[in-house]
Parts: sequence; C-alpha cells; structure tokens
Amino acid sequence: MASLWQDVDDVLLVSEQKIVEAMAQLFAQDKLAVEPAGAVTVAALRRYGNPARAGRNIVAVLSGGNVEPKRFLELVGSVSR
Repeated sequence: MASLWQDVDDVLLVSEQKIVEAMAQLFAQDKLAVEPAGAVTVAALRRYGNPARAGRNIVAVLSGGNVEPKRFLELVGSVSR
C-alpha cells in the first residue's frame, strides 16, 4: 500500500449529491447515461476545477451504464434545476 501512495498527489472527496448532479448534467447536456461511479470525475471537476493545469485540456473517464433505467431516472429527476 505504501508504494501506491508515492504516486498519489491528492485525494478529492465529492458528496453523493454532487455525483448525482454530475449525472444529470451529463445526461442533459451530452445525452450520456452514466452510472454514479462513472460520474465521479465530472463531479470532482465541477467542485474543484483543475487549477494545477489551468489552460490545458482535461480528460475525464466516464464509465459504465450499470444503473437500472428506473433508478437512473429517479436519481437524475431528483436534481433541481
């Protein structure tokens, strides 16, 4: 485990609500149905931005559609606009 931490610069935390908001944004703007775990990177970027790389392109890996359609709609529908 110690060898893992030598390559980690930071750990960012995001709330479940921020993850759901990222899912809703991805669906509304980009028509992407992304599972909660797949939306974590976007939630972190929305919360913290990326000041260490200002002016540079950012790649966020969006993974998985492993969420039941009914549950997806419940989550995305819970976000107030």
